[in-house]
Amino acid sequence: MQKVSEILQRGVFGEIIENEKPVQTIAHDCDYCGKNHQTEMSAPIKFNGEQYPESLYCEACNEMLKATGEYAEFNRCHRCRKSYIVEDRRYWSETKQFCADCAPVVVAELAAAERQRRVEAFNQICPPLYRSTDTARLPAQQYKQVMAWQYGATGLLLHGETGKGKTRCAWLLLQRLHVEEYRQIVAFDAVSFSHDITKNFGPDGDSEKWLKRMNGATVLFLDDLGKCRLTERGEAELFGIIENRMANLRPIIATTNFVGATLAGGLRPDIGTALVRRLRESCEAIAF
Repeated sequence: MQKVSEILQRGVFGEIIENEKPVQTIAHDCDYCGKNHQTEMSAPIKFNGEQYPESLYCEACNEMLKATGEYAEFNRCHRCRKSYIVEDRRYWSETKQFCADCAPVVVAELAAAERQRRVEAFNQICPPLYRSTDTARLPAQQYKQVMAWQYGATGLLLHGETGKGKTRCAWLLLQRLHVEEYRQIVAFDAVSFSHDITKNFGPDGDSEKWLKRMNGATVLFLDDLGKCRLTERGEAELFGIIENRMANLRPIIATTNFVGATLAGGLRPDIGTALVRRLRESCEAIAF
């Protein structure tokens, strides 16, 4: 077993060799400014079996470092390999790994990569038909109203006849919310919502997990609301989701071909009227 005295003789990066003095003075190019300077070869400390100069930097650069601050240090840019000064080594951030010239470039590259990742994730949610829309063919006033919507407790209800651009406007808004604003989107059309209800409330489903996802999503989008006939269980769960999201100030964005009594008439009497009232209270209506 090693003695404590022997352990204390070892450095963090190598072995401390006692009773040895620097053996020579060498010329070395300063790692910061590149100026050649004289420095001693440090014999007492070895790293991976190699000896290194006493100082990697010239006297002028060492003085500049001291003048910068107590916690300043030299670093080497991970991108261009140029040396630079970190003014306070106590506070670490990813951008401190790069010099002043490279840091903005790296930040822009990371932002572009993250945006591309979110575009690809959005394309997994959005049906192919709605990924490319000619906005010039959309009704200008309604398109402007939809895109002016800002995230908040009040959602959107887009209503009108089929083929007027409701769904396309909604998906353009959802793209902005997901890609630019980092909002979590859960989206259904009438058929997929009905299927999800049947699957998750069946014997092999996980209804609690499904409801948590519906109620917790940043934005819930329901396309063609009222178009598909729901079971009694489906109607009850739809009402419960709208009620929960309204109470917790989470918005719903919905499109429908129906309004008022027509929408309510497609549901059970005890559900329809109350559901339409909740939608009116929690959504801004835009007619197409």
